[in-house]
Amino acid sequence: MLFTIFFFQTIQTKANCSSPLGVEGQMTLIAGVINYCDGNNWQDPKVAIQLGCSVGDIGQIKYLSGDAQVCDGSFWYSILGSAGDTCNITEMGSLTWRGTYKQLQYCDGFNWHVPYIASNPTISSFDVNSGATATNNNLLQTDLSATVSDGRSRLTHFCYKYSTSSTIPTAPNNEDPCWQSYNAPSPGLTPQASLSFSAYSYLLGFVEGTYNVYAWVKSSAGLVSTLSNSGNGTDGVDKQTIDFNPNPPPELVNILSANNDTATFPLTSADKTITSGSSVYIKWHASAISGFGSTPVSLYYTEDEANFTLIANNISNSANTGCTVDGTTFSGCYVWTNGSPTSGYFRIRVVVEDSIGITALNSSTAMNTSTFNVLAGNTDPGLGGSASNAIIFNYVDSIRQDAKSFVFTPD
Repeated sequence: MLFTIFFFQTIQTKANCSSPLGVEGQMTLIAGVINYCDGNNWQDPKVAIQLGCSVGDIGQIKYLSGDAQVCDGSFWYSILGSAGDTCNITEMGSLTWRGTYKQLQYCDGFNWHVPYIASNPTISSFDVNSGATATNNNLLQTDLSATVSDGRSRLTHFCYKYSTSSTIPTAPNNEDPCWQSYNAPSPGLTPQASLSFSAYSYLLGFVEGTYNVYAWVKSSAGLVSTLSNSGNGTDGVDKQTIDFNPNPPPELVNILSANNDTATFPLTSADKTITSGSSVYIKWHASAISGFGSTPVSLYYTEDEANFTLIANNISNSANTGCTVDGTTFSGCYVWTNGSPTSGYFRIRVVVEDSIGITALNSSTAMNTSTFNVLAGNTDPGLGGSASNAIIFNYVDSIRQDAKSFVFTPD
């Protein structure tokens, strides 16, 4: 069985409460009856009872017929009082009805105060990518400013959600996994009544389309902001619409390195034979939907497929000094004058970066090797370049002739 114990100040006889005057309206228990102070004496409130109170209402205080009244389980009893604006230390914690202000107030030992009522926080501004309406990168940069103005609460969390339709996402509850803490490493802010941050990263979906991004904030009282514009959100306040149009990476093909400017595919052994200190002719074909800047190309070489050394960067995607391109097979070329690092094995790597910062890389066939090469892995940019070795597995079947043979053709 569950018991609830209430503690009251007990006065055995009716006491004169004329001093201090600030006690007016204070409640206390006298001989088992809740009495109130009228500023001079403790009064039995049963003289002002009203019917209509039940056990389920015990302890409730209501404002009835111009009077503050408390329920004892059977009747409503008047507790009307009108304490002064100041109170003293003996009244600290007392709760009284301030009839003048028609407010239930408490004493902190010095003054009467309205009990703290938390309010919902509000967002004053929100944008993604500085208000841009389109992006080709689904990692957005967000800015947010919000406030809670009840005088006590602090902003503690914020939440973003997106929709690719006209349906507005469900507003987050206190347990929603979308909540991000203000004092997390990013944005790294101490909870305050007003907070702002910028350049916080938020990831959209990966599918091309129009995204509506919404923002909410939560206070230390557990209250959540509501979307403006009758729950629809307002662009620049707590919502922003942005089009996501992803671009593919640049295309980089036909990487050629040779000892002369006229070499073309397929390369001969003579084209690929070079001595240390000789000039290397490097060519490529690069294209990008988003286009290139004026100098998007960088060149590297490797002698072991593990370590790559810069030859030159900030090179134009065109015919540079000392070489030619046809515009079809090759879009750019560069002469590495007297640059061959060895008379042995080495390979050229070309790297291009498009106008939105996406890079692609590819490598030439190796110099000073025969025309037959076993290529290891691939040169897809997503894999970081060529592999360093290869495994060739021969199918073995004892019932077939010529088992364990390795056959290849020039094509």
